Formats: sequence, structure tokens, C-alpha cells
Amino acid sequence: MQLVLDSMREFTRHYPPWMQAEIEDALPSLGLEATRLALEVMQAEQDGVPFADAVRRIDFPLMSKLHFGIEHLLQHRLPPELRQAIKELTTATKRGDFDGLRRAIFAGASAADPQGALLRFLVHEGNNVDLLVATWEAPEFEVLGALGRMEYEGQRVLYERLAMREMHGDNVRPFQVMLAELIEHALGDATAVALVLQERQEAVDLVLALVEATRTIRGLDAPNAAVARADAFDEELGSQQLADRYPWSFASANAVDQRRSRLRRDIARGEPPLVLDGSRLIDLILEERRKGDDAE
Repeated sequence: MQLVLDSMREFTRHYPPWMQAEIEDALPSLGLEATRLALEVMQAEQDGVPFADAVRRIDFPLMSKLHFGIEHLLQHRLPPELRQAIKELTTATKRGDFDGLRRAIFAGASAADPQGALLRFLVHEGNNVDLLVATWEAPEFEVLGALGRMEYEGQRVLYERLAMREMHGDNVRPFQVMLAELIEHALGDATAVALVLQERQEAVDLVLALVEATRTIRGLDAPNAAVARADAFDEELGSQQLADRYPWSFASANAVDQRRSRLRRDIARGEPPLVLDGSRLIDLILEERRKGDDAE
């Protein structure tokens, strides 16, 4: 798991020194947890269980924890001392500072060992997040099911690109190549679904309502978004299940119930608690991306 741990050190070197020290102290435990996660991924691959299904099954708890934790993290508010670090990290990534490391991760994901399995899952999850961020301001992709279907398509794309020799060249940026391909697939997928639905007005009305609901959910902080999404999309997740899925936000099922009650009251009054101060991780990422677009 050395490449995984080295990558963590590299990606967190923009963090405040005290946080880097805490991460360094935690690396032995994180390495053990990474090994356990790798074994889950190997089991899923051996059993032919797609990653998109494994993260929703109780027999792959660590895969589930990582998958939903990453998505949840996007809407977490960040303390001031972390915001500048995230901005620097985003800028460094756009500048290509991590391209060598990312190529090493991509190459390592081809290995038939536990670290290779773990890297395949991490790259897959990274692709999911990149696609989510790229379509964040276009919630119709999620509502039309394109993002969900891309979780399956993304695993196929990943395996195929790992097998292509030309993708491992020094002048190739594999993560950008895969993201571009997934965006193209998602656009075609969503367009095809929309064309079918447009012939039924009731379906169009439902989609438009869900798009607005999703837009609102994406404007909330992480705890509120978690309970709002479960309500809006009827995932049939009970309070204890939500607490188990998002332990960083909810200490208990009772905490979920309290949050849900407050949120429902706010929404009923037409006052959803939208985050407007730009303090969430997704806000910082989008802000830096817009700066890059303006510079071009």
C-alpha cells in the first residue's frame, strides 16, 4: 500500500502543518484500513459484483463508507484554515503538478494485487466525483439517471483504458481522458432519456420538479443534503441507516430525526437553509474552476 500512502502525503502537503502531522501519525492505521478496503474490492471483482452495486450492499461496508463519504464531503463546510489549502490544491492540480503521481496511480491500478485493486476502486470513485463536479450546475444529469448509469459505464471504461498501452504514455493525462469520455457518454445518455420523456407531459413535469429539488439539495450543507436527498428520492433509508452511512454528520438516529424535522419546517416555510457563503468544498472547487475558465 506504499503508493497509496505516498499519494496521500503528496496530496496533503498543501494542508496546514499541524494537519499534515496528524495525518502522518495516522498513516499506520490508515494503511491497515486501506488493506481491508482492498480485500473488499478484490472480493467484489472476484464475485463479479459491479462497484456501483457493491457500495450499496451491507457485505462491502468499507466500499460503501468511502463512496458515500466522498460525495458527502463535497457539501461539507470547511473551516477557514482549510479553505486556502484546498484552493492551493485545486490550483496545483489544474497546473499539472500531480500529473506524474496520477500516472503512477493509473499504472498501479493495472496490478493484480491488493494495492492494484484498491487503486482501481479509488480511480473509479475519483472519476465519479469528477463527473459529479463537472455536472454540478446541471442537475438534470442526475435526475435523468445519467450519473447513476455512468457508475456502471465508468467501471467498464476504466478497465478498457487500463488495458490500452497508449494510455500509459508519459504525455497522456489518463484522468482527463476518462472524464472527457464519461461526460460524452453522460450527455448522450441524458439526451436519449429526455427525448423519450418529452412525449409525456406528466413525465416532463416530474423531471422539472425533481431538477429544482435537486438544485435546492445541492445548495445545502452536507447533513441537510443527506436527509433531503433521502426524502426527495425515496431511497427508503431509515434514520439509523442514514446515521450509519454518514457518521461524520450524525451521531445517532435521533440526530437524523431532529435534522429532518428542522429541514422540513424550513422547506415548508419556503426557506431552505441554503449555503451562500461559499464555505463548502464544492463551492471552493467550482470557484477555482471558474477562475481557470475566465483565464482562458
